[in-house]
Amino acid sequence: MKLKDFSGIRNNGKLPNPKDVQIPGENSEFLDDFATSTTLMLDELEAAALDCESQSKRKESTAAARRILHSIKGEAGILGIDDIYEFCHQAEFAMEELADDEHTDMLLRVKDWLNAAIQHLTGVAIGVTQDDINECKPENRSGMKTLIVEDDFACRKALQIFLSKYGDCFIAVNGCEAVEAVQEALDEGQPYDLICLDIMMPEMDGHEALQAIRKMENERGINGLDGVKVIMVTVKNDFENIMEAFRASCEAYVVKPVREEILLEEIKKLGLIE
Repeated sequence: MKLKDFSGIRNNGKLPNPKDVQIPGENSEFLDDFATSTTLMLDELEAAALDCESQSKRKESTAAARRILHSIKGEAGILGIDDIYEFCHQAEFAMEELADDEHTDMLLRVKDWLNAAIQHLTGVAIGVTQDDINECKPENRSGMKTLIVEDDFACRKALQIFLSKYGDCFIAVNGCEAVEAVQEALDEGQPYDLICLDIMMPEMDGHEALQAIRKMENERGINGLDGVKVIMVTVKNDFENIMEAFRASCEAYVVKPVREEILLEEIKKLGLIE
């Protein structure tokens, strides 16, 4: 399928009609979850865009906007929603090319286009209810910053729904994206508290990603208990994979299908939540 021209993001030009966005029929069962998740992230994107106008908040808000766009892009890619994937991809590049004082207008335009695309896909005007917000962000959240590294949409979504109760969740769909996300977080001085890491993934598997992350931390003088806590979440329950993970310095190993109470127990053992 020929991708649409989204160059108008950079120069306030015309954008393709969001009503032309399509999702492959075999993935339509995941649309409601994707729409709810994306709508929540679009609210966060709007807040980040407005904060970009403040000199004191600009660096942090710009980084937050990039992470949000990357998360939406990742989920759209998994579901085969190519137009949303490419749109977010181009928006990420635009943030690099545009001046700082141009970010707010561009991001608000991006948010409006994505919202229109989601409304078209679902056939309704999506609105996030207060119950949705309370479910994902309850008052007793610990502020734990989590990176979920999982290529399976259903597993990733289940982890995101559960872990969002305890803090902000970010998404990577393979090991390469995970390593990039960790490096960016370290560069910004806002490292992750927890990584839930699958093993069987394309491009770079979980073992390779964990080794790269620990090497990155060592090069920065981050060792032992000061490093990010990593829980391997995988179907691999054989001795060889378990030992390889612990040799690479993971903190815990949870076998799929994940039971919330078991994952919660491991997170509590790590001292991340009470």
